[in-house]
Amino acid sequence: MVASGGKHRWAGAVKQITKSNFSAALQQIKAHIHYADFIAVSSQKTGDLSASSHRYPWRRVLPIDIPETAYLKAKLAAETFELLQFAVCPFRFQGSKLVAFP
Repeated sequence: MVASGGKHRWAGAVKQITKSNFSAALQQIKAHIHYADFIAVSSQKTGDLSASSHRYPWRRVLPIDIPETAYLKAKLAAETFELLQFAVCPFRFQGSKLVAFP
């Protein structure tokens, strides 16, 4: 987004990162962070494990689970319920303009 005199316009779309585009996006964000004047970071816990364990009690990690089973249950919960999401937005000054790379 470019801000100038109180007016805003998008310089590019907000990038959605998934497993399939993670490697390429990581290289791109590293470059933007390297040249950034400042960076905004936001995080949010989005999953609800307690609600999911009531709907699917067999997914709960139990004391009798062997380590491999406990890991697979935790992995499934993390992949299914998106426990944590975060946003990173590098900013750079270009002359009198502030440019965001969301």
